[in-house]
Amino acid sequence: KVNAWLGLEPGSKLSLGSLYFVKVNQGLSASEGTFTIEYPAASLFMTVIEPKVTGSYPANGTDLGSAEWKKSGQGNYISTVESSFNHPIVFSSVYDKVVLSPLHKDQDTQEDVQPNVNPGYEGTSLSITYNFKPSTEYTVTLKAGGTDLYGQKIAQDFTTKFTTAPLDPRLNLA
Repeated sequence: KVNAWLGLEPGSKLSLGSLYFVKVNQGLSASEGTFTIEYPAASLFMTVIEPKVTGSYPANGTDLGSAEWKKSGQGNYISTVESSFNHPIVFSSVYDKVVLSPLHKDQDTQEDVQPNVNPGYEGTSLSITYNFKPSTEYTVTLKAGGTDLYGQKIAQDFTTKFTTAPLDPRLNLA
């Protein structure tokens, strides 16, 4: 058994999201030593794609009070919005890039109440938790600049809007 490795260095930068085929012909010899490739070999690989936000829950334009939403059986009220990525991102690079609007004020301090932002499953999503008010149109923006595990930056802002459901009518008699 021979303990050897073969290193390849491309002559130019490889394109993102591209498929490459590498073939090593029989008889290729080493630059150092006496090793020679005994059998031809081949490999197929793909480079990573640019990181981006691929979607959100609820989806852009969703009205949580609409008849269509109610028919879906997903409930009228939410406390968390999810944003999904096409591959794992570095959470610390996107945490401060989440912008929720409108924010409500803390009753005691009169300061804006910020959402809680947490990493989701295997770095491919973010959970944005907030005390969403009824009958309100919210906008969530993830600003460009966050990075994936390979150091590539998210190039574009991602914005999604949704409207929360109104409160259900209630009457309490004492």
